[in-house]
Amino acid sequence: MLDDQLMTATLVNRLRGNPDIFGSFMGNAQRLDNGRTVVGWGSGIPSITEFDSTGNIHLQFSFNYINYRAFRFNWQSPCLLSNSDSIDFDTIHPGDSTSAQVEITNNFHEQMEINEVFFHGRAFKLTDELPITLSPNETKSFTIRFVPDSLGTFNDVVTFCHDIDTEVLKQRISRQVFLSGNASSNSGIDDPLFLAHFKVYPNPFINQLYVESTTSEITEVFLINYLGKIILHQSFEGRKTVALNLDIVPGIYFVKLGTKDHQKWTTRIIKTDNSF
Repeated sequence: MLDDQLMTATLVNRLRGNPDIFGSFMGNAQRLDNGRTVVGWGSGIPSITEFDSTGNIHLQFSFNYINYRAFRFNWQSPCLLSNSDSIDFDTIHPGDSTSAQVEITNNFHEQMEINEVFFHGRAFKLTDELPITLSPNETKSFTIRFVPDSLGTFNDVVTFCHDIDTEVLKQRISRQVFLSGNASSNSGIDDPLFLAHFKVYPNPFINQLYVESTTSEITEVFLINYLGKIILHQSFEGRKTVALNLDIVPGIYFVKLGTKDHQKWTTRIIKTDNSF
């Protein structure tokens, strides 16, 4: 305790490491609500020590760099809840995309704002615009899109963050969800993933081709030749069945479909001039 009138300093508490810890510059101390004290030793080693009310060491660890100041705050991860710990996006083709939703619930008694979302890689993206506000006990859905740019298996973690700026430093309340997905090449017209969602008939076809969705409504159709050139593009409000009259030269083509749930699908078709 310092008395600037009497110009005296009175020792009211002493916390010492064993052996003694010395820092030549920087450092700080923080008294916690439970009576413990956190000491940041600045340039000293160890970096941080937490003492209990009797002066015994409760927690201690070091960093490989100088610690300017150290503070301890309660971890508040139960404040944000998710309806799932992981999302599996199954298998799609490179260049295509698929989406899934995760529900985040504000389990805190105050309003929270999701103002940051982080991924480690580039295969997964958030489609919603931030920030998004959650009232106490409110649940909102967030859409994550899987957009692989190469073949292989992709694993990632998405972190939903509520960042708070305080007088001391930024605090973060977060929730993490594990993500996984696969990207495989489209080897032909009998792709089982495509056939689980669509029926394309007849294939091979002469002029008339029908595309029927068993899940989401179709909003776009692209016809692409074997050189990758788009030779037909049609848009719809949303249809379960699309009829295409294709007066094109015989050969192999690709049909790329866009659906109402913002997914892209591709399959191979064969145009012939012979009836079967």
